[in-house]
Amino acid sequence: MDCEISDFDFGTPSYTQSIPAAYIDYRLGGILTDFQMGYLSDTDPSFANEFRLMLAGESVIDQGATLFTIEAAINGAYDGNFNSNFGAAIEGLMYNSDADFTNDIIVRLLQTYFEINYAILKQQNPNWSNEKLFYEASKEVIHLSLDAVGLIEGLGTPADLLNAGLYYLEGDRVNGNLSLVAATPVIGLFSTTVKGALRLQGFIPGTTKKITQVWAKDGSLIKFGGTSLRRAMGITDPLNHAHHILPLEHVNHPVVQKAAKLNGNPFHIDEINNGLEVLASQNTTHPAYNNLFFMKLENFNNSYPNATSEQAYNFINQEIAKAKAAIQSLPTNGKINDVTWN
Repeated sequence: MDCEISDFDFGTPSYTQSIPAAYIDYRLGGILTDFQMGYLSDTDPSFANEFRLMLAGESVIDQGATLFTIEAAINGAYDGNFNSNFGAAIEGLMYNSDADFTNDIIVRLLQTYFEINYAILKQQNPNWSNEKLFYEASKEVIHLSLDAVGLIEGLGTPADLLNAGLYYLEGDRVNGNLSLVAATPVIGLFSTTVKGALRLQGFIPGTTKKITQVWAKDGSLIKFGGTSLRRAMGITDPLNHAHHILPLEHVNHPVVQKAAKLNGNPFHIDEINNGLEVLASQNTTHPAYNNLFFMKLENFNNSYPNATSEQAYNFINQEIAKAKAAIQSLPTNGKINDVTWN
């Protein structure tokens, strides 16, 4: 996706160029459109002046964040109204995303992520102006990858994620600050009010796109979505497969579901730890392998019916490690369906 602004064609407005608008355009290298210049000069000169003062304190400005902030002011997002018009205007800036930012769900996901970053920055920098906070939060947001969030496997729509809030974890940088939005994200994640969570964790190999993991509550079940395992592992060779060590067909098993509710670090079926790059010839249908894993889940569930989420999580990861070692010991012409482990 090219880095450019997508403006609606409102025609060329007449305006009297103001000093703040001219300065902002100068700092951007003269790339602002007549419509943007008209807005800064005539429609909202107060914003333009405050934004100019903020940019004057920056030795180097971030072009994407500057354009994002200007379009937010033009389209209402600066005042909290993230909408499809704003989404269309900044879509070209979201160069890490393939999502449709005119889609209301996607725009709401974007707003939630933005507001969390804004709130954290405000807590850390209480003396920053609104313009500075918006600009700095924009720097982070334009690198967000929403390519997989809008299409969640197993869900007709990600609306359940947004019923009462969508909370993010992004490594240790955010942990400890999320009291700003509602305590720790995964504690109470599947309460009667919060329907889902999204975690951004690491980058897809060879790209600047973040790996996205989504959990959504559908009735009593936790469903998984986000970046596919193959993409998260960075597999591009068509002769190789991304093998789910704990098979996809077991996502609804009680032990897996329990592990998916672990506070702070829930299990996700597409997490890299559950993946292994194998030859396509090894990864043909494997019903015997799937059944072996199922029986191990069943045995644990029958032996420890009151196991905690942490115990279920630890058990799953132990079995994943055993299965992974067994698969890696296969000869080149071996089949995953023949794998066994104790």
